[in-house]
Amino acid sequence: MEQIRIIHTNDLHSHLENWPKMRRFIQERQQTKIGDSVVTVDLGDYSDRWHPLTESTNGQGNVQLMNQVNYDYATIGNNEGTGNSKEELDHLYDGANFEVILANLFDAKKLQY
Repeated sequence: MEQIRIIHTNDLHSHLENWPKMRRFIQERQQTKIGDSVVTVDLGDYSDRWHPLTESTNGQGNVQLMNQVNYDYATIGNNEGTGNSKEELDHLYDGANFEVILANLFDAKKLQY
């Protein structure tokens, strides 16, 4: 029987001091048996401007770290939504190798979610 393993992170707030351990932990759990599936998801608040990497790259450094472990999906948390201008948020995930899922943010200029 096929199994689906879901690995999720949330509310990291750019606490990257343990990133090497976290990366190894995630990558170990992404190993599967033939026929099984793994989905890796971040549920928001991954980045926080208090960290120099986040501030100096407008969050792009965080996205590159997420790419290292092959996230499949991410969404934003209130921290990304309130800690970035609309312009910054529009481009926060430009370098992402994963899908960004978001259904509750309305763009009044484009009249779309």
